[in-house]
Amino acid sequence: HDAKAGQRLNESRDYARHAGTLASMFEALRRYKVTNPEKMRTSYGKLLFLLQDANSSHGLAAFGPLLKPLETVYTHLERHGGLALLGDELLAVATQCIAADPEKNRSQIQAEIRAKEKNRSQI
Repeated sequence: HDAKAGQRLNESRDYARHAGTLASMFEALRRYKVTNPEKMRTSYGKLLFLLQDANSSHGLAAFGPLLKPLETVYTHLERHGGLALLGDELLAVATQCIAADPEKNRSQIQAEIRAKEKNRSQI
């Protein structure tokens, strides 16, 4: 957002200061690609080459570590002590997708929405 700040960073070459932010951004992109394999077909390959170069000895010296493990629902819940949530019988209804369906009338869809909201509040 601030071109002058970017210019100062480029002149100072203090990239390692931003390694944590960059690692989080790259992790989010990698996670996005895993969940959307049809997206970013060419740019993802370029990103991997960039990350390989950044993980070389020269890259690590300049940037610091830019790779971190992918954050999944499981690892997030494990870190926060919430793995029991995955076994909760209310989870399926609480997270179901409710879409318009020509075979369902309005009251059926409303009932599904109410059941979903009820389960979400109980979890």
